[in-house]
Amino acid sequence: MDRCVACGRYTPEGRQVCWICERDNGASVVAKHKGSVIAKRGDSSYLVDLGEGKGYVLSPDTIGNETVMDLHAIIKFGYWEEYKDGETVQEIKQRFKEEIPSD
Repeated sequence: MDRCVACGRYTPEGRQVCWICERDNGASVVAKHKGSVIAKRGDSSYLVDLGEGKGYVLSPDTIGNETVMDLHAIIKFGYWEEYKDGETVQEIKQRFKEEIPSD
């Protein structure tokens, strides 16, 4: 089963509820997680929740050029793991900038 039991949209294998429904769990929680990282893929791609089912992928290639999309559509296009680290979006962006070699 690769569908969220709450909303019916795609969810990664092994989960019954997608991260968005799990985090939102009602409208009152949306603001709490707005702008936070909810999932990661490898060590260089992070999924940022903007609330209301929208978000973007944060990676070294997308800094400053993030495309806002439906979170379910993003999750559908690759293997994402739940994000459990403590870094904020700003901290991740700073780390990416520091890792880019300067000329």
